[in-house]
Amino acid sequence: MSDQPATNWPSTEAAASAGWTIRSELDPVGSQLSWYHAALAADELELAGRIVRAPVAGTEHEASRRTSLAEALVLVGRPAEARPLLEADGVRPPQPSGPVDWPQVVLGSTYAATGDDGAWAWLTAKLSDVLSPEWRLRLTRVVAAVADHRGDLPVADAAWADVAELGGTSSPRLAQRAALANILRRKREGSPESIIDVVVGAYGTLRGAAVDDAATRNAVMRTAGALNERGDRAGARLLLRVATGMLPRDAAMETALRRSRPEPSRALLVRLAGVGLATSVAVAYVVVRGAASPQTLGAEIRGTTLVLAAVLGLVTRLSSLPGFTMPETRVWRGLRSMRYDPVEARGGTSGISGWLGVAGVLGAVATMVTIAGVLSGATSDGAWPLWATTGGSMVLWLVLTAAGGAGGVLVLRQVRGAVGRRRVARARAEAAARADQLATVCACWDSISTWGADARRYAERHLTIAGPPVPVAVPDSRLRMCPASGLPWLTGPLGQGERFVALKGALRDVDDSPAGRPATQGFYL
Repeated sequence: MSDQPATNWPSTEAAASAGWTIRSELDPVGSQLSWYHAALAADELELAGRIVRAPVAGTEHEASRRTSLAEALVLVGRPAEARPLLEADGVRPPQPSGPVDWPQVVLGSTYAATGDDGAWAWLTAKLSDVLSPEWRLRLTRVVAAVADHRGDLPVADAAWADVAELGGTSSPRLAQRAALANILRRKREGSPESIIDVVVGAYGTLRGAAVDDAATRNAVMRTAGALNERGDRAGARLLLRVATGMLPRDAAMETALRRSRPEPSRALLVRLAGVGLATSVAVAYVVVRGAASPQTLGAEIRGTTLVLAAVLGLVTRLSSLPGFTMPETRVWRGLRSMRYDPVEARGGTSGISGWLGVAGVLGAVATMVTIAGVLSGATSDGAWPLWATTGGSMVLWLVLTAAGGAGGVLVLRQVRGAVGRRRVARARAEAAARADQLATVCACWDSISTWGADARRYAERHLTIAGPPVPVAVPDSRLRMCPASGLPWLTGPLGQGERFVALKGALRDVDDSPAGRPATQGFYL
């Protein structure tokens, strides 16, 4: 209990009768701009353009809507349509020493995208002037789109990679651009460790933006195709090789890898040619020098051939594969140990092969001991029967021992498979339970947009269907409300490839107090 004296607060009924009735409702204009920025954060550029395509009720922020629409048109490669929107609002290029606002930046991007080199130099120079992470991300996205439109691929690659780093990889398209850019920018003559970090990191970027293994596989295939088109066949090969070691087997991906991999026959032909040459040299040398006997001649030929073949094999091993640098060759050979493990449902290197060898040895030893015990017990003096020591029985002995080793391997595989499947099923169930639990928690203060399975769960398990109609002209969209905060969310399969998205909107306060009575009298928040 508090020691403070009691005070007489008005009852709820008294407060209501006094006319203090401020409520919140959907703000169509504010929500349109909020949904626009949320769509950009989700890398849904086409959706962002559809959201601000038409005005909603009211003229407030109409200039901001047209600027956003112009920005969206630049981002989707239609700068010529964006410029009239800005010029109609009186937006003009900035003065050399004057301040610059965002509509002028968007106007500059329309000029730069349509071939104005001066505007392009001015736009890229603005990147160094922006300190705010939010505005730097927004400007970098515009620079990346303009660079794509101009065909300036190196700048576009670097800019899209920066967008992914600044804002987080939020869509398959952005993930593919970031992965492509990072692989293209790797140091091909650098250390093998740096190369594998880049390639595995690119795969992780693609994996993180995909909803499942099939989507990851498609993203890898498209990125590898883009690398081939850009002339980086080595990068495409390394990415495909990493993906085949991290994903379940797929015929299409294995075919693509087989078609793009360095021709192993070349290295084999080099070795065979070297062996043939070594043999010819050895024969010629021995024949010219002479030999004491045919047996000596044969021995010298074989010895010389083996030595030269070993040397040539070592030289071949130390040479780079066709199309690869030497560090990339070492990475390629090191990736041979990567295998997808269907039991653990994960890829990478596995230490099971050593345990399989141990199981095989134990199975073989157990079989030998068992057979020996049976044979010793077959006679009263413990000696083996005579038939068990003949040559034919020894063949049977070896066959049974080998079968015991194979049985040990099979038993270990079966036990590991049963344990692994239970562990994977339990982990997936726990992950699904955590996702379901998170879907019921209000996310209004943590994010402005969400997408994929998380967005669908959040919409279905936390948000409620709202009464007002959707104020923007976006087909298949549905307006939902957060029961905790009251904020509106635009939801539905609205993204790339019908990706489900949830975009946060805005509210506005409405005064329902009686006329002539200030509802907020003496109240400040």
